Amino acid sequence: APYRVTQDEVLSSAGTWGDFSRFLQLLPGVVWNSDMSNDVLVRGGNPTENLYVVNGIEVPNINHLAMEGTTGGFTSMIDTSTIGSVDMKAGVYDAWYSSRLSSLIEVHTLESHGSKPIGELDLGISGAGGFLQRPIGSKASVLLTAHRSVLNLVTNDIGINGVPIYTDGMAQLDWSPSAKDHVSALSLNGADSINITPQPCDPGVTLNVRTQYGGARSTDGLVWQHIHTPGTVSTVTASYSAQNQNIGQQLQSCTIKPIQLTPAYQEQTHDGITTLGYGIQLGKRHWLYSVGATGRLTAMNYAVAQPQGQQSPYNVSPTWTDSDNFSRDFITGQTSFYAEASGGFGNRWSVIGGAREEIFALTSAKVFEPRASLAY
Repeated sequence: APYRVTQDEVLSSAGTWGDFSRFLQLLPGVVWNSDMSNDVLVRGGNPTENLYVVNGIEVPNINHLAMEGTTGGFTSMIDTSTIGSVDMKAGVYDAWYSSRLSSLIEVHTLESHGSKPIGELDLGISGAGGFLQRPIGSKASVLLTAHRSVLNLVTNDIGINGVPIYTDGMAQLDWSPSAKDHVSALSLNGADSINITPQPCDPGVTLNVRTQYGGARSTDGLVWQHIHTPGTVSTVTASYSAQNQNIGQQLQSCTIKPIQLTPAYQEQTHDGITTLGYGIQLGKRHWLYSVGATGRLTAMNYAVAQPQGQQSPYNVSPTWTDSDNFSRDFITGQTSFYAEASGGFGNRWSVIGGAREEIFALTSAKVFEPRASLAY
């Protein structure tokens, strides 16, 4: 059984900025590493070992100012006011989704409320914005939301010689063209930037690196569910996720006026992930049987320059070493297959048993992942 977090719990909790990821940090078995990030570390795992799913669509990262090697960031791109609930499943979870060692975090947006539109405007430390949800006829509804940061309007320094600037938006469409079909479309987008400009000549300043960061990430997806019989449902999922990062860093020196700037690091990266999945579920006598497959194409375009190299804490020499400069642009594939059975005995025992196999074209590696869970 997952930990379930509701919208009211998050919004009424002090110190979370209305961010459900920061609320998840309060759950059993979860810790955090810095109040500057909403990283979720479950059972001692790395933040990358959590899988985020929004309305059935896998999202690589739902956070602003999210760097490589983590699924956390400064704040979430999803407005908590538009969330119905969040389920965190620590440990074994459904084989339909990609494998992670720590947890599955499922975000469910608000369901349509009758025939009247609802909306909200809000202003807080995390930003200003709002949402609008309204029905479209009798078979569809749409949810729209947008937010923008406000900290940069009142200060240019939040203690790190800079302040983040970010905007985000989300659109969710639900449509039931017939009694046996349901279509859900999601579009989640965010852009952010920050300039960190320490003054090396000021007393007490120890950082001598200027940093300029600009990033954007998006996920667009479609889920189609079709009921074949009262106990059989098939699901088709298609999505595309993209992430872009531009980073520049320069070394500063106060020994010569004016301040000298030496290029130290430059990065221009793009990741694009296209996913197509199909699964079918059969329910019979209190048991649910599932089989399916997923295909994925990942496009990577990386350009990185580190002309000065770096200072290694493992090198006795204080000089900079290992300068680098490379550019790679390629596409690679990944396929997955799974089968699973879940059910229970009586009202107290629940069982999950299944397996998932993933094949990575980049390294020709095959990973077989059995999954089993017994709960009382």
